[in-house]
Amino acid sequence: MFRRRESKSCANCRAVKRRCDKQFPHCGQCIRKGEKCPGYRDEWDLIFRDQTSHTIKRSKGENLNMVASKSNGSSPSTYSPSIGSNEMEDMYFFKSQQHFIRQKISALSNASKLSPVISGSSMMRNQIFSSFLSECFPSNSECASDINLTRFILSGLSLLPQKSSMLEMALSALSCIFLGKIRHNEPLFQHGLQLYNRGIRHMSNILGGKMYNDDMVYTSVVFQQIQTHYCPYTLGEWIAHVDGLCAIMTCYRRRMQTTPMIAAIFGKYQKMKVLLSGIGHLSKETIAWLNEPNEGGPWFGVIRLLTEMSRITSTIRTTDVSNLEANATLLEDCLALEKDHMEFYVEIEQGVSGEPPTYTRGELISAMPPTDDLFGPAYRFSSLEDAMLHLFYWLSLSSVYPLLHQCRARTVDASAELHGSSQSEKDETHRLVISYVSKAARCLPYCGQDSMRSFAYYHLLCAVQVSRVYAHARDWDRFMWAQHVFTFIELSGYEYAARYREIWWDYWFDSQKHNSCSILNYRQLAKKSNKIVYTVSEGDTSDVATR
Repeated sequence: MFRRRESKSCANCRAVKRRCDKQFPHCGQCIRKGEKCPGYRDEWDLIFRDQTSHTIKRSKGENLNMVASKSNGSSPSTYSPSIGSNEMEDMYFFKSQQHFIRQKISALSNASKLSPVISGSSMMRNQIFSSFLSECFPSNSECASDINLTRFILSGLSLLPQKSSMLEMALSALSCIFLGKIRHNEPLFQHGLQLYNRGIRHMSNILGGKMYNDDMVYTSVVFQQIQTHYCPYTLGEWIAHVDGLCAIMTCYRRRMQTTPMIAAIFGKYQKMKVLLSGIGHLSKETIAWLNEPNEGGPWFGVIRLLTEMSRITSTIRTTDVSNLEANATLLEDCLALEKDHMEFYVEIEQGVSGEPPTYTRGELISAMPPTDDLFGPAYRFSSLEDAMLHLFYWLSLSSVYPLLHQCRARTVDASAELHGSSQSEKDETHRLVISYVSKAARCLPYCGQDSMRSFAYYHLLCAVQVSRVYAHARDWDRFMWAQHVFTFIELSGYEYAARYREIWWDYWFDSQKHNSCSILNYRQLAKKSNKIVYTVSEGDTSDVATR
């Protein structure tokens, strides 16, 4: 139990009124009192604390030097705070899978461990960030993929000749949080959280003043990356940062400098993040941005296919079943999307027909759960780029056929609609979905090699689709395989995979949600406990709230 520091004497005690400082996940007042934070409250709380040189100066208006000499001449037991003394008694509450773990940090031990971090020298920051890059993107890792620009963007941000204090704070927070979690260094992790909270407040002030600069975009990229590594509660914080960066880039697009870094962020990098955060549940404005002209290439082909599938999914959800003309148009769009997938496969296979070659059992050393008994032998690819393209292609197709079946059922005549489509057509759709999901799963062992762990971020879509399909089919073994994939991604440093695992674990036991055609709306789930909200507009107030 937290032990409150006793007052030195009644004469040295003063009453202080303090209000919640909006610090996340717990305000500083509750941290110092050792209490679980009840959330933001606007009223002032009356607390009692010992006098310090700062409080004496504020209350009596005396000169600081006079106060220092007076306190030095008083009793040796008089409390005099040092840098970070209040932070030394912090208590945070963390959620690990299904429950919260309460943990207290010793003041004396933290003072010695945090001292090199709190020093804040540029050399120390650079060393910690270099360690982060080495841990997150090992030197032997394959990082030539055109889609995973994270390493190059983060490295480029750290090498900028001039960085704002907000960006410096965000980069330091990212490295401290990641290294603290991977190395189980609690003081380093806590220091990263403090920097992250301060960076959020800086961003809030800048947005409130409507003062755009490129560092706003760069810092939002870092915040977004932090939430993939530190996501203790819900997906709401991560989704809010994804949407927040899009809002900033859309609102201030005309004022942006056309630098290669900004172009890379606004292109494939952020578009894939948006699709992964809410495919099938995107607004018309977001879909229009995703469909903007681009420089081409296979990965923009993947973005185009996923965007069109998301558009059709959203249109089906808002179209009346009785509107035969609109449903006929949807069916044509689905058939065209199926054709686009076939043409895309010919493009990535470069005219070679058939499936990729496979590994024999035990030949491939991978940290990913094996697929031999559940889905078939793992595929062998020429490169990680090739494996990722096949993975996204098969995952996308496994979602297209349920949509196609749904559109066909909407276009039949009234009598047939009452009885639904024929059982044989349903069985054929189910067979195709199982086939393509199995092929996608057989790509993951290749992607799970030690040199490719930095790409674990993109394996989520496969685990999500396997969970959805086999929860509907009530196939426990294959569903648990997907749960193990979520765990692998989490152990690779991406904590937000644990939140996906919890969502789909609950989904298995809620039979009312099971639907082979529907795509789970993570954005709707996140609204129930969202803690970070971006509001960016030219004519309205701009704010980032952390409560």
